Amino acid sequence: MGLFILEPNLPPGSHVPGTTRMLDHNFRDPELVDASVAGLKHGTGRDADVVLVPQPSEDPNDPLNWSLPYRDFVLFVLCTASVIAAVSSPILATNSLLLVFKFGHTFDDIAALTGYNVLMLGLAAPFYSASSRVLGKRHVYLLGTILLFAGCLWSSLANSYKSFLGSRILQGVGICPFECLLYTTIGDLYHVHQRGTRVALSTMALFGSTFLTPVVTGKLTKDHGGNIHWPFYLLSGFAGLAMVAVAVLVPETIFVRDKAYDTDIVTEEHLKASTEQSAVVQEQSEKPGITATVTAHRQGSDASLQTQRKSYLQSLRLFTPLCLPLRFFTFLIRPLPLLFMPSIFWGCLSSGSMIAWTVMLSAIVAELFSLPPLWFDEAKVGYIYASPFTGAVVGLVVAGMLSDWSVKYLTRKNNDVYEPEFRIPLMAGNLIIGCMGLFGFGLSMKAGDNWPAPTIFFGLMVFGLILASTSSLAYLIDAHRDLSTEIFVCLLLFKGLLSFGLTLVAYDWVLKRGVKEICVVMGCVQIGICLLSIPMYVLGKRNRAWMARNDVLKSLKLKVCARVLEEWGRPNTTPHNLNTIRVYQLRGLPRMVAIIPQMLGSGKRSLSFPAAAYAVYAAIAVAVIFRFFAAAFNQDPYHCRSLVTKGAYLDPVHAKSWQPSGCVLKSYAAKPKGQSITSASECLWGKRVMFVGDSTVRETFWAFVKLVDPANNAEGGYIAADKKHEDISVYAGDVKMQFFWDPYLNGTGLKALDWNAKQTDEYRRFALAVVGSGLWFARYGSDNQQTSYIQWKDAIDNAVSKMVMAQEAWGPFVPGNDTFVIQGVEYPDTNRLDLSRKASITTQELEAMNNYLHDLSRKHPKLNIMFAAEEMSRNRVSRGKDGLHSTASVATEKANILLNLRCNAASTLRRKFPFDATCCATYNNANLAQLLMVLAIAVATPLLIANYHSINDFASARVYKALLAVGLVVLYCFYADRTHYFEKISKYYTQTSFLGLSFIAAAIAFATITESSKDQPFLARDQTDEWKGWMQIAILIYHYTGASKVAWIYNIIRVLVASYLFQTGFGHFVFFYKKGDFSLKRAAAVLLRLNILPCALAYMMDTDYLFYYFSPLVTVWFGVLWCTMRVGSHLNHNNLFMVGKLLASAVLFTLIIKVPFFVEGLGKLFKAVALLHGDAKEFRFRVALDLYTPWVGVLVGFAFIKSSEQKWTSLPSWPCIRKLAIVASAVVIPVFVWFEATRETKFVYNAWHPYVSFLPILAFIVLRNATQKLRNSHSTAMAWIGRCSLETFILQFHIWLAGDTKTLLIVTHPDWWLLNFVISTVVFLGASYLVSQKTGALTEWIMGVEKKPVAALPTVRDTATVPNEGDHKGKSLALVVKTEGEAIGQGEPDTPVRPTAPRVGTWGQFGKDLRIRLAVLGAGLWVVNLVASI
Repeated sequence: MGLFILEPNLPPGSHVPGTTRMLDHNFRDPELVDASVAGLKHGTGRDADVVLVPQPSEDPNDPLNWSLPYRDFVLFVLCTASVIAAVSSPILATNSLLLVFKFGHTFDDIAALTGYNVLMLGLAAPFYSASSRVLGKRHVYLLGTILLFAGCLWSSLANSYKSFLGSRILQGVGICPFECLLYTTIGDLYHVHQRGTRVALSTMALFGSTFLTPVVTGKLTKDHGGNIHWPFYLLSGFAGLAMVAVAVLVPETIFVRDKAYDTDIVTEEHLKASTEQSAVVQEQSEKPGITATVTAHRQGSDASLQTQRKSYLQSLRLFTPLCLPLRFFTFLIRPLPLLFMPSIFWGCLSSGSMIAWTVMLSAIVAELFSLPPLWFDEAKVGYIYASPFTGAVVGLVVAGMLSDWSVKYLTRKNNDVYEPEFRIPLMAGNLIIGCMGLFGFGLSMKAGDNWPAPTIFFGLMVFGLILASTSSLAYLIDAHRDLSTEIFVCLLLFKGLLSFGLTLVAYDWVLKRGVKEICVVMGCVQIGICLLSIPMYVLGKRNRAWMARNDVLKSLKLKVCARVLEEWGRPNTTPHNLNTIRVYQLRGLPRMVAIIPQMLGSGKRSLSFPAAAYAVYAAIAVAVIFRFFAAAFNQDPYHCRSLVTKGAYLDPVHAKSWQPSGCVLKSYAAKPKGQSITSASECLWGKRVMFVGDSTVRETFWAFVKLVDPANNAEGGYIAADKKHEDISVYAGDVKMQFFWDPYLNGTGLKALDWNAKQTDEYRRFALAVVGSGLWFARYGSDNQQTSYIQWKDAIDNAVSKMVMAQEAWGPFVPGNDTFVIQGVEYPDTNRLDLSRKASITTQELEAMNNYLHDLSRKHPKLNIMFAAEEMSRNRVSRGKDGLHSTASVATEKANILLNLRCNAASTLRRKFPFDATCCATYNNANLAQLLMVLAIAVATPLLIANYHSINDFASARVYKALLAVGLVVLYCFYADRTHYFEKISKYYTQTSFLGLSFIAAAIAFATITESSKDQPFLARDQTDEWKGWMQIAILIYHYTGASKVAWIYNIIRVLVASYLFQTGFGHFVFFYKKGDFSLKRAAAVLLRLNILPCALAYMMDTDYLFYYFSPLVTVWFGVLWCTMRVGSHLNHNNLFMVGKLLASAVLFTLIIKVPFFVEGLGKLFKAVALLHGDAKEFRFRVALDLYTPWVGVLVGFAFIKSSEQKWTSLPSWPCIRKLAIVASAVVIPVFVWFEATRETKFVYNAWHPYVSFLPILAFIVLRNATQKLRNSHSTAMAWIGRCSLETFILQFHIWLAGDTKTLLIVTHPDWWLLNFVISTVVFLGASYLVSQKTGALTEWIMGVEKKPVAALPTVRDTATVPNEGDHKGKSLALVVKTEGEAIGQGEPDTPVRPTAPRVGTWGQFGKDLRIRLAVLGAGLWVVNLVASI
């Protein structure tokens, strides 16, 4: 054990990667030279005693053979570019307040501009890393500068928040190559003893220089009148220069030398694999292994290359091929398992956490110093950063001096053997000084008026950051140089995600907890991280030995060789034979493309989708459990607090559609269907409402009056009579609403509050009291800004004391109870204020008022402070003509929030679906049926699975697993859409989201097109599955984006639903005509398959069966066709009889649907007898919309059969008919699109739809089968969706959407739209596929025809709706080709399997009779209906 570093338990002579002999004191005396370093190259000058690690090769193109000044010049260019890239990240630090008012967004949103920048920096790292591993680093650096230049130029022109956010995201992607690869480039260019100073310099370039940026930008912005674009004008110019410099001055630094030269990371495996020439040299020279290997390669392989130094132009080649392009995907995921290695995780913690703390504090420094009592402007806030910049410079000097010097010192003390752990002691500086800076910053900011102290501590914090980064990063480079690229990807991912999360919550965290508490927490965490350096130092060498013996990447099959020689396995291919490499790379590209469809499910090497589905299934369980425990500690479970405090406009351009954070508003603007009064009036009937304050509260009052009584126009009378500054009383039925003009909160309003606080009679006190002021104090208060602020503060404190006293007397606020609300201070649009208002009302004073309200919110967490009003006012569009007051729509939004707070949970009646209002609302208590289902799924099913060997008479293990799978997905639906565990947000249609998602879906569809090797029949199974798949994707996008408001999109979706029913008619008719199977078993199989999931959800979600209308639609049409084909089935092959029977059936069914008596009377009968509830009128409307399309499908099926029987395709006129059909179809589709898009409304189109929808369907079928290539090609991705389209259609109601399709489900965070969309989509599609696989097993079990485990038979399925399992290539929609000579097959893929030995078990002999089973099932459903109504 040397210097307290524990040695690993290895055989004598074993080498641990990273450990190397670095010093040779006897280098001048050959007789005294240590044999272990004899023959190895040494340094020069004062480093002459240093053994070079790694050893340079004999190739002049090896960067280690370049002159040190040239290497330093290349690093200088990269560091300069890194400075330009790095400063773009904190460039907004001083301008937060300006951005708030420019874009009308919250401080959290402005902090997100930095957060998303840092996040994308981390997320892009794996892609850059993989690309550098495959094609070198030069192109990555150049791409980074191009993107950085484009992002800065974009920011200089952006005038909206979204555009600005996009530019910041692009800048983050552009910064990434420098943070990802700069340190690894140091490993390429320098020996171990030269790296410490360069690492410190790079750390200064990447992190230290960022603190100079605010000093410049603050002054620059102020000098240009608060123009936030000027810093980006300047930066885009520098970024352009950096782009040119990197393009012409930075060569490729990656060089593939033999591993024998890497004396620091060479392993025993590499030594054993050394060449025969090495063995000969060792025998002759008696030198140890590593020295002999290096010497041999110098004498052998290197000598034979006879290479010359590349010319200048050759050194500037954009790409240096290193690996197959296919290896890109392997390199892409390589960093993930490394993150869990102890040393790498320690490095990420040590460096990443300190950077994240600094990024978070930098995001809020402007707010801390711009508000009272300091009132700093942009320039002064910028000057604060002079201290951290000074700390960075001093840290660079100290780290540079200590890093390499301490390494040499400790190496001498360790008998000239270097250990990477010698880099770790430098962490002591961070422990002492960096943590001192964190604690000191928080404690000194708590004092509030002493700005020098926190500024100095800020500098100490950054000084510690430089030391921590230099220490940990240098250690990682030295200990794991071969993995350095992946390690820095891990670091960037860790730092990016942590910084992103902290910046998102920074402002709220400071408001709720205060700077002192936050900094103390961060300081304690950082002390713990620093103390981890002790075990890392002591056990680091053992960890390196363990990682070398247990190669994680190798065990995960992620160990790929970066050298071309081993990649291709061709002895004659050298790293310098670039032409040969390019040839093989081009050969590899088709292989990579060919693998894509196999990954998506086609071909022999398809992925195991069941395994993927079970992984998603496990994720669902984890998500529910996590949400359950998170809800237990949630202080705002019903989102009452978030309703009034946080939110954003879904349409910020027009300041419309306010969306609270994590919940959905109910609109109180219209009367409920069938009621004579509004919901607001019903909620407040017999109660009193009070508003106290200034003109901003008065406008909320009048909007509130309009919501309670839309016919009230009393506001106009008060304005005409110039009574704006008087108390107002308005009655709406038995609701009394009062406004007290009390802008100073010291008159009638305060007396009313005092009187209200003493009332014990709930019918006399106010059901809702709203108080607000602030602008009046700023406008008419003291001339001294600070004095008027104190006056306002005292008035608010007085009002709050009255509210708290009343609330203590009445009890704590719960949803639906009487409540108090303080309205946040609203910001004016200063550009539209008149001169007198502009002179007296300042944003700084208003910001100080709102900050104090946040302090009150922390002190009185039960007090409702409506910061939503403040957030709304930040959007300048929300301000009226005078710039001071809200527009009418914004005032209505504020009033609607108040009604949601008071009334959403006030009703004592049981709510009915859809449950689309979740703000401050409670869900119904579970009924008995729901409780029993939850109990059965959560408890009974796992017990059955665990003990199925002892109870296998009841069902097979396959059925138990199916029960568990379906049951848990149904339970997940309940937790997702009937509890507050998962948040919900409103839909909002934008053309960009609809077209963007449609484009992505189309790209996936076209990217996964595959062609069958055999000619396919008309409407083959793969083709119809694809058809269902892309139609289902279109319907999903339509629902997710809320596109139902757009008439032309709605009309197209109607045609897609009609297409499903067309397939239903076609498939069922062809099957019944060819097979003649009208058995009860056939009917039961199809009906069970269609209805297991919707029936289960109807009971679990407390909806009704008709709500999942697609299953009832297809069920009805199956029943109609089954009855039609069964009547006179022995005459079905008589053409005249068949046509007449179809016509009679169509007329009869049309009569039943068109006459309300039949369907609605049947609904009443089911309600009375079977306790079934449902909107029969709505269902009749849906059937009538597509009343004739299924019959068209039947006729097409009939014509299809007859064409095959009579060989119409052999007729001489067939080619002409075919061409005419193609031309007509090509005309029909655009004409139909024009027709449906020009209808005035969707209701007008609905009247036409039953008569015209079949036209585009027939045209599509003709064009889809126009050529043999089109007929034989299909998209595997869309076909996969098509096989579970029934499940995706139904489950979208609750686990992709929410609120019974009215809202969107949030599984992550309401602000992370893209991440939420990706995760929820993966979970949703995985659950849908899993359920589609298991409902077949449940159908068989209910029918008593379970498969034997060894049988590989088709599953039960419905022909015309959604196929689920099996490979049906070459098969028609309804039939399987049985003999090669038949155009239409004779099989039946959608009929129940008839096993030779059906399971009987507990059912006994009665279980053999399907009628008894179905009767028992019907009786059970009747009982469940009865229980559900209790």
